[in-house]
Amino acid sequence: MCVPRTRHTTQLPCPQCGYDLIGLDVALPCPECDLAGAEAHAPIPLAGEEPQRLRSLTLSIRLVAWTLIVAGSLIGYSIASQINLAVTGSSLGEAITTTAMIVWWLAYVLSLVATVHFGACMGHLRRIPGTHLRGWLFVAVVLSMGSNATQWFANALGSDALLYAPYFMHAQDYLLYFTVRAAALALPIVVVVSLVHICRASRHDTLPMWLWTVLSIRVLTVLASLLSSATMTGPGGPRGQVSMWIYEAATWIVAIEPWCGQLTQLALGILMLRLARHVQHIVHPRAATTSPSLRPA
Repeated sequence: MCVPRTRHTTQLPCPQCGYDLIGLDVALPCPECDLAGAEAHAPIPLAGEEPQRLRSLTLSIRLVAWTLIVAGSLIGYSIASQINLAVTGSSLGEAITTTAMIVWWLAYVLSLVATVHFGACMGHLRRIPGTHLRGWLFVAVVLSMGSNATQWFANALGSDALLYAPYFMHAQDYLLYFTVRAAALALPIVVVVSLVHICRASRHDTLPMWLWTVLSIRVLTVLASLLSSATMTGPGGPRGQVSMWIYEAATWIVAIEPWCGQLTQLALGILMLRLARHVQHIVHPRAATTSPSLRPA
């Protein structure tokens, strides 16, 4: 007859599902997810951290994730606005637009606060270069704030230099646009690099690939937008200098770039929730309901 498994002070969570492998034969696969025994029993660097620090890290990852999901979900408003504009020739109601902008700004500000907390949690970890990454996270937050503040002040002061992408008549207007868009890329890049370090320290082998894919899509769309704007910049006007297909392509690239940004925010938030769940399994390995024959007697 099998006796209930007792709680161990030393735990060995499966890196894939979080099942506590203490007491199981190293040659046997994980009874929960069938991960190979040698891989399942290999040490997890992040498991050596203090549980309280891992709990704080999990909380910060979830906070950043949900703010990204809320901001990314506004792509529904963007699509509805474009459809309504194409069908009726007018934008959505002012109340809807104002509500969407308020929700976006709240999500953005909360994401910055959550990212600062995430950086502070990273700085307390010994198994990854947390101090180095914490500094870069703070720099990225400042660059992101500067990017959005520049756009906000430009609109508040009545400047339309950033509103005519990709049709810039002056090189200095394009340079301002380039600086703003490049600075906005710093935050997702540093966040993804930090998350990949956490994945490696927690031995999550598949999530880094998805994180790099989402980041690559974001970076490529911004670069395409910048390149399109550079092609269209000139004092003679865009139509007289480039062919029609380049003109149309540049217009579409710049138009869909914000949508791609919202989609990548949504995808990154979902991936971060998965990572938070994985780290939580390291803190609290769960005993799965498996066959009694797989449990130690």
